[in-house]
Amino acid sequence: MPRHDATSRIINQSLRDIEDDISTKTNRRTRTNTRYTSLSVDRSNVSPLSRNRNTSSSRQARTKRSSTSTKYTRNKQAQVIKLHDPKSRTRKPNDSRKIGGVVDLVRDKYENLTKPDNARDKKVIWHPKRRARLFAAILLAPFLLVMVRLVDVQLINSEKYTTLGVQQRRLIREIVPERGTITDRNGNILAVSEPAYSIVADPSLIKDDEQTMKRLEKVVIFDEDEVASLLSNKKSRYAMVARQVDESTANRVSKRSIPGISIIKDPKRTYPSRDIAPNVIGFVGNDMNGLGGLEYKLQKQLAGEPGKVVIERDPKGREIPSAQRDVKGSKRGKDIALTLDEGLQYETQRIVLEEVKATNSKGGTAIVADVKTGEVLAMASIIGGPDEPRVASANDRNYAVTDVYEPGSTNKVITISGALEKQIISPSTTFTVEDSITFDNKRFSDSESHEPMIWTARDIIRESSNVGTIKISNKLKKKNLDFYLRAYGFGTRTALNFPGEASGILLDPKDYSDTSIATVPIGNGLAVTAIQMLSVYMTIANNGSKVGPSLIKSYVNSDGTRESFNSGEPTRVVSESTAKTMQSMLKGVVDDGTGKLAAVPGYSVGGKTGTARKPPYDKPPYKYIASFAGFAPVSNPRIATIVILDEPQGQIYGGTVAAPVFSRIMQSALRVMAVAPDQQISGQSVSNAPSIKTPTTIPTVNTTIPRIP
Repeated sequence: MPRHDATSRIINQSLRDIEDDISTKTNRRTRTNTRYTSLSVDRSNVSPLSRNRNTSSSRQARTKRSSTSTKYTRNKQAQVIKLHDPKSRTRKPNDSRKIGGVVDLVRDKYENLTKPDNARDKKVIWHPKRRARLFAAILLAPFLLVMVRLVDVQLINSEKYTTLGVQQRRLIREIVPERGTITDRNGNILAVSEPAYSIVADPSLIKDDEQTMKRLEKVVIFDEDEVASLLSNKKSRYAMVARQVDESTANRVSKRSIPGISIIKDPKRTYPSRDIAPNVIGFVGNDMNGLGGLEYKLQKQLAGEPGKVVIERDPKGREIPSAQRDVKGSKRGKDIALTLDEGLQYETQRIVLEEVKATNSKGGTAIVADVKTGEVLAMASIIGGPDEPRVASANDRNYAVTDVYEPGSTNKVITISGALEKQIISPSTTFTVEDSITFDNKRFSDSESHEPMIWTARDIIRESSNVGTIKISNKLKKKNLDFYLRAYGFGTRTALNFPGEASGILLDPKDYSDTSIATVPIGNGLAVTAIQMLSVYMTIANNGSKVGPSLIKSYVNSDGTRESFNSGEPTRVVSESTAKTMQSMLKGVVDDGTGKLAAVPGYSVGGKTGTARKPPYDKPPYKYIASFAGFAPVSNPRIATIVILDEPQGQIYGGTVAAPVFSRIMQSALRVMAVAPDQQISGQSVSNAPSIKTPTTIPTVNTTIPRIP
């Protein structure tokens, strides 16, 4: 085979190899700096490749090639041509022409194959050194990021992440302070906190809800459906399993060391005398915060100051016993002694409840107070109606301070005392009193018809004459009337400041209608609370000095010291002489007037009856409120009491249904407060029975009163 044929064959083979390696049809990237391609032009390289193992033929072929080659010497080594070598492009002219042609052919072919098409995107050419640098950068980048993060965590924000770690490990629990105890004036417990515990769960730390519940139900009673629902929320960190269990139950749960379950203190509030003034004392919620009554009003004093304990937990939520614990103790709330007397409160509730039953009343209210100090000794609210009458519960309103009513004739003492204080009248000033009077085309009448009478101011109040009181108010004028109404405390809340207490309804004189000067003096056209009306009689009994009512006697601090409660300084409403005169006139109401059934054996009693029609006034069936307010003993007043019956059936007058209740309650109050009698008991016995058999008519008028001819 000729040498140039062998050379062409080798070249073609090389081109095919190159073409296969860098074909533009593949997605492989082409190196710009290719590997070396060895191409020898030595006789051994350009000779035909023969698979004939005949040694003689091989020697003959080599001898023939050797004789025909005139451009290469026998000892000359094979030359290596580097593709893309710049030096190969500038080969010396004395090189073999054939070799130069081969090199040019290979180079051109290679360049044509590697040159990108105009229609194709330019291929990315990879260089070994650049690729090595890229790989190094990829490997080093994660390490650099880790180093940056370590610097941030360990140096720059070390405090932040330390705090975060502590928060994840530690748990701050609030120590609920012991709530103060509420007692009566004698130390009898009315409300107290008892130790109890609650079982709580952390759903995020519980792996098997069913297994956890099975372990719990062996030692504690709980609502399985509710707890299962709470535990299923794995995003939550708190779920209540059981509230306010006793100490033995809490210990049994604690000994089982159930993951995600913990025990916290959760004291409960108990009321040993549950039926003693429940709507006055009030109640607390699950968080031991007062929600009603005095529990709500005195929340700040009773609650105390909470403490806290910091514990450490393992990943399963169990407390680490050996971990450091930071404890800040709680401060116990103050104990509070009320002015109420437990025994007298019970007796007052019982008496009013019996009367509500006997008269089928819608309800009843009674308040007993010390006229000298303003301390409320008893405050009872009874709910009647179609159902069985009962003592108002803790969830009910304190009707004695929250509900208003038209006082009726009990309001006449303000009109008459104001006229006496202004010296417009005296107790002996006489008036011609008919049984009715027309005022601004509206007729006003007394409760009983009678012939025209010549009555003094003392007679008018004893007989509770509406006509006579209206005539006195015409002399007093509406400006002075309004002054004394407000001076006695109408239109504003009392010093009790009880939650939900009403201020009453009292019109400004400029808003009076044409008949207001006639209706307001006799207790219509205004509305007051029971405690406001009692405060009027307390003021008169206290010689004209008004003392604010109070339910709190003293505070007992956590260190045992006692702090007396001050309800404020007394204020003068009327002079002592006016008050003494009113005391004497009100004594005549009980001795000889409409309030005879309010008498208390052995004691002089002063007071006033009241009967007011409830709206609607002109449309039957008519509904009434019967009341009686007074004090005893008149010689040295100590106790004031008011009784109100809402919508009594049958007998409607305060003198027939409310006065007997007043008498029974006053007897108990005077006995409890150890008030000495000021009168001899002559042929009278102490009665403590309900007034179901009381007389049905008002006592007859004294026949010695002169009549108009």
